[in-house]
Amino acid sequence: MHSQNIVPNGATPAEIGVRFIRRVCHRPEPGTGFLREFETWPEGFYPGAAKLLAELRKTYRIACVSNSNALHWARFGGFRDHFDVALSSDLLKLIKPDTPCFRQALVECETRANEVLFFDDAAVNVEAARSCGIQSFHVRDFDDLRLKVQELGLLPSRQPG
Repeated sequence: MHSQNIVPNGATPAEIGVRFIRRVCHRPEPGTGFLREFETWPEGFYPGAAKLLAELRKTYRIACVSNSNALHWARFGGFRDHFDVALSSDLLKLIKPDTPCFRQALVECETRANEVLFFDDAAVNVEAARSCGIQSFHVRDFDDLRLKVQELGLLPSRQPG
C-alpha cells in the first residue's frame, strides 16, 4: 500500500476527517454532515469489551492501533487506561491499512511482528498487517472477536466452581 503522512501536526478534527475520507473511502471531499458525524465517532466500548481487555491484560500486553484520534478517545474517558499501549493515527502520523502504520506500531510497542496477534473488522487492515508478518484475524464484530480469542485459547480456562 502507498504510504503517506495523512495527519499533520496540529490538524483539527475537521482536517483529520477530510483526510480520512480522501484516503480510506477514496472520496474527494466529504460533506459537512460527515464531518459533524466524524467528530462523534466512536460511541464507546461494546458491552463486555472492557472486561475482556482486563482479562487479557492479566496475561498479555494489549495494544490498540486506531484510525481515530485524541478527540474521539476523549469522548469516553479512560479509554487509554484499558491498554498497555494505545496508538492513534494522529499520534503515528500514519493510517491503517498502510503497512508503515503497522511497522511503526511495532516500534512503538517495542515488539516483533511474530510476537503479535492482530484483530480487526476491516479485511484490508488484516491483509496489510499480515504483509508485515503479523498473525492477523478478520473479525466481524465484538462477539466474533470474543469467539476468536476463546478459540485461540487466549483466556485462562475457568475452573468449575
